[in-house]
Amino acid sequence: MHKGAVVWFIVGLTSCLQILASLSILELLILLTAPICVFSEYDFMRRTGAHRAFWLSIILVVGCGVACVVNRSPVEFSLRGLAVCSLISCSLVVAHRLLRTDMPSVRWMFVGIAIGMVVNIFIFRNAYSLNEEVTSGINKTGHGGLFWLSHFSGLIDMLPKGWYLQFPSPLTLAIPLLFALYGILFSVSGRSAALGYLGCFALALLGGKRIATMKRISKRFWWLVAAGLVGLVCVKLVYQEAASRGWLGDEARLKYERQTHGDESVKALLLGGRIDSFVGLVACIDKPIVGWGPWALDTEGYYGEFLSKYGAQEDFDAYNANLSRALRYGHVINARLIPVHSVLTEFWCWYGIAGLIFVIYALFVLIRFIKDDIAAIPQWYYWLACGMVARMWDIFFSPFADRFGFSLVIVACLMARSVRQKKIRLPHNMLKEVREVENKERCLANHIDSDCKL
Repeated sequence: MHKGAVVWFIVGLTSCLQILASLSILELLILLTAPICVFSEYDFMRRTGAHRAFWLSIILVVGCGVACVVNRSPVEFSLRGLAVCSLISCSLVVAHRLLRTDMPSVRWMFVGIAIGMVVNIFIFRNAYSLNEEVTSGINKTGHGGLFWLSHFSGLIDMLPKGWYLQFPSPLTLAIPLLFALYGILFSVSGRSAALGYLGCFALALLGGKRIATMKRISKRFWWLVAAGLVGLVCVKLVYQEAASRGWLGDEARLKYERQTHGDESVKALLLGGRIDSFVGLVACIDKPIVGWGPWALDTEGYYGEFLSKYGAQEDFDAYNANLSRALRYGHVINARLIPVHSVLTEFWCWYGIAGLIFVIYALFVLIRFIKDDIAAIPQWYYWLACGMVARMWDIFFSPFADRFGFSLVIVACLMARSVRQKKIRLPHNMLKEVREVENKERCLANHIDSDCKL
């Protein structure tokens, strides 16, 4: 492994290990190095357009400060909110520096993440707190199915993410499909994860490993969006039938009945079990400009009112369980926060209009990547394109947790756009790798057994 590979490996490894609350070792290193990097990196960020993301993140910090002052947020929550926003700004700078200086070696980050997961679970579990994504996964499922799915999928996913062009196509398709089946059959809360893996499978199947087939997705973007919506309706109908008849097991059937309480409409299925993703929107509408400040207390009773109107039995059960857990461990304050189980509502509710603008910009970057730049860097197709469905779901239905990963994806999408626009060039070894795979795929398509040259 050369120097760049070692650096990326350390990035992945340290992103999984935490030292203070939810602060990882990597994030501490980022906070220390970003102020040094920003002056030398800013001109390069202007070339790729990443400077816009950086300045929007600075506005996010300002928005957080204003929200804290106006709402007189507790000092502890104010400092945590300012730290999170500042970390996004720093992560954008460091991620840009890492990708610009060594684009090919990003694959070793996924190896580091996979090993870091194992270390975090089996070695440092007592010394390090599990990260927010893992904690939410454990809380959502009684038997830990989603916990193991979210963790050990990373062990296998590192191969197609890092070595997509070399990884065998049948295995590339089999991995997300098998994880989707696992999420449905062995985790009572796995249908959201299964949806992301099914989207990954569909994009891997449609895009393949040739630039020409990847470009077809961009050309037929809106048709694919329409097909995806139709697919969601079909998945909803299949899940509804399978869960209600007990084909997925008694636990899944009971969960479905608690979520829908006899109402089989799309609204009931969408709200059931994830009411926290919508309560925050009501609070956002009441204070759309300033917001309520980080970790805002539900002083207006939004959750109780929304729960009484739209809550399913599972929502009442979850509320009572969270309240009991908070009282047991002395974390009563956590039971009184405005629920913001969504990146969109979290940023808007906590940081006001500045948070909303930042998330909308991130959504714009992600959608534009699929629409225009999906084939710019074929090596990143599985990492960026195939994982896009899950990222979209996270923005609307999951809390903000992976701060560096979120920033890295934004920068990578902007890098891909710059490559397509010829503002920057792919490294020679990446270009060579693409040509070799293109040649191999063309030979296979033409049923040529012997080697053929470009």
